[in-house]
Amino acid sequence: MVDEAIEKMIKQYPKDKFIMKMLEECAELSEVLLKTLTKAEGYKPPLEKIIEEMGDVLFRAKALSRKLGIDDEVEARFQEKGVILNNYLTEKV
Repeated sequence: MVDEAIEKMIKQYPKDKFIMKMLEECAELSEVLLKTLTKAEGYKPPLEKIIEEMGDVLFRAKALSRKLGIDDEVEARFQEKGVILNNYLTEKV
């Protein structure tokens, strides 16, 4: 279902729309995470809001990478970043 929605979006919307939506979702996630750190107890966003915004960012990132035709490169970088951080943490300990 996700792939189907992304393919429909790719056919219907220009690249700039994908970029704007990605920026919007990143800003929303940033705001929720910032409030998690800065708000007093009772005013912090619930965990469900972090889940919602993080899921939105992941969806939009996948859609944008597909629209730009860089899915494989982004996945490779994702894996590479995991290796880099694993090595760093292993050496640090």
